[in-house]
Amino acid sequence: MEQQVCLTASAPDLWLHLGRMADGRELKINLTEQPHLLIAGGSGTGKSALCDAIMLSLLQYAPEKLRLILIDAGSDSFERYAALPQLATAPVFADPQRAVAALRWCVSEAERRILLFKARGVPDLKTYNEGCAGIKQVGEGSEPLAQLVVFIEDFSFLVHSDVSVSLYGYSSRALNLCCKLADCGSCCGIHLLLALKHPSLTVLSSFLRAKIPARIAFKLQTAAESCLMLDTPAAEFLSAPGAMLCKNLCPESRTAVSATVLKVTSEQISKACAKWQKGRTQHFIADVDAISSVLAALRQRNSEFLCDPALPAARTYAHHCLKTTGHLPSIAQLQRVLAVGWPRARVLMLALKREQELMSLTL
Repeated sequence: MEQQVCLTASAPDLWLHLGRMADGRELKINLTEQPHLLIAGGSGTGKSALCDAIMLSLLQYAPEKLRLILIDAGSDSFERYAALPQLATAPVFADPQRAVAALRWCVSEAERRILLFKARGVPDLKTYNEGCAGIKQVGEGSEPLAQLVVFIEDFSFLVHSDVSVSLYGYSSRALNLCCKLADCGSCCGIHLLLALKHPSLTVLSSFLRAKIPARIAFKLQTAAESCLMLDTPAAEFLSAPGAMLCKNLCPESRTAVSATVLKVTSEQISKACAKWQKGRTQHFIADVDAISSVLAALRQRNSEFLCDPALPAARTYAHHCLKTTGHLPSIAQLQRVLAVGWPRARVLMLALKREQELMSLTL
């Protein structure tokens, strides 16, 4: 399929060309209407071909219109895109800490954009960029904002490699940040594309599935995985390579519809990448390494308290207090509940406060 390169930042739509439906019509999705997309499929089912088709569709937009954050936790399938000028950060490969730092920056960018929209009195990115055309002075709020697409390959591997024990119990910072992006990113032009091999309840929480209704499933192993993706057992019966079931991509796909993935060759990808790399230099707008070093320093500062055997019980009691009263317990309460002295209770309280500070930076 020939892709038409768009060199302007004025077009509001962001189309992804995905394949063909069973009746021969083209299957595509507009990210300005369906801001997030969830993809599931094992090895050899066609999921990688769909990711290539999505990237080829995204490469028709200029850096002034679109910025990309590519995260591949399990492999290096995004290595061919490392030199694109559309990248907002350096590509993240097999490094959960840098991936969390990139997602944390996305959340901060979403919060910054929401504040800009409130100051201008506009509801969304399209209206904000239209208002920027009549502003002549230079400064924050005078330039149009590019749409930001966060594409995560092997999302389940990223979630499982980032599970930690904290004041809030067992949690994954990557999953929590993606839930927040799915909630607040739709109105400010930040889109999530999540691809995974085996959907499960530990990876696809009910909140995340509610915020991402647009889903594509290739052949899955069990009916339970199909129900997680499509709310019906059907994807486990797919057999042909590239066959997929889509839901909520368009008004007529409220129920799962059958489609075939768009075939994209390596030559098409290389040609599209070379066209953008010629005569353009990369300009990253986020320093993932700096954010990652700050978060690592906070974790290191808090690690000296993790050797106390009473800390798990203190976490449990603090979690109970947060749910019932909305704030942490006092040192005297920790003394009474844990039967420890005041100096030890003070150290435990300091550890809990530092954990709360760390979670506020990573959630």
